[in-house]
Amino acid sequence: MNDLPLRWTDSFPGPALAAHWVGGRLNASGALAITLQQGLRIEMSGGADYASAGVVSRVPVVGDFDARVRFSVSNPTTGTTFELAAIAVDPPRTSALDLAQVDPKDLRHVLSRVYDVHGVPPYVSSEFDEGDGWRIGWNRSTAQTRPGPTGEPIADNHFNRYGASGGRPREAGGTPAAGWLRLVRTGEVWSTFRSAEDGTWIPTGEARQMNLPSAVFLRVAAKQWPKDNKDAPRNSIVFERFELRSAVAPAAAAISAAMDLAKRLGAAVDHAHGPT
Repeated sequence: MNDLPLRWTDSFPGPALAAHWVGGRLNASGALAITLQQGLRIEMSGGADYASAGVVSRVPVVGDFDARVRFSVSNPTTGTTFELAAIAVDPPRTSALDLAQVDPKDLRHVLSRVYDVHGVPPYVSSEFDEGDGWRIGWNRSTAQTRPGPTGEPIADNHFNRYGASGGRPREAGGTPAAGWLRLVRTGEVWSTFRSAEDGTWIPTGEARQMNLPSAVFLRVAAKQWPKDNKDAPRNSIVFERFELRSAVAPAAAAISAAMDLAKRLGAAVDHAHGPT
């Protein structure tokens, strides 16, 4: 798949997301902070909350593609998972990285299960689970949920399936780790890889017939959760670079139209609320 044209890259320099992305979070938990500071940075304060955040492509990627994201993580340990995934659900029209800037009346428009790691199946993902290591994950079912620790709907993992895990960093005592996640679609075949220290790619799984359409949205996200009745750990995950190679170029006109619609809808909402 290295011969596919490189369509776009992003190092998430800030201060705002590039036009390709919509960003936000699953819920209003204060356990996560998502910022653009030398990368897409997701800071996790730990504790009893289930919380997930990330970005989703604004328009779908059609047909065969090769997507990659480089990450670093400060505390490889259980209770944290992050992924590069393909889903079939449109993201919200507008980003909301900082909920302090969102009118409480508008929260329902920006909080979304598309930002939940393993959320809104069917999906397939190249992921790093800090208890299980690098692996492929998938779910062929529909968008099922279960109640989270505070009653809000979160991803139901009942129908999740995972490939064999490997490359766990816990043997190093939880020292910081870094690498690339890679997700490749070739027809009905989905393949995942991780980067080796010498720059080569190590396969982490393969799956077929994922019940996904030709046009999919790409998600880059991370989550924390309490495991075995223990609080989630503090952690910091930085997505440092994203690359997309694809057979069909994402439509620039569609991205522009989506952003224009989001701006017009935002203005309509502001007008409906009146002055504050």
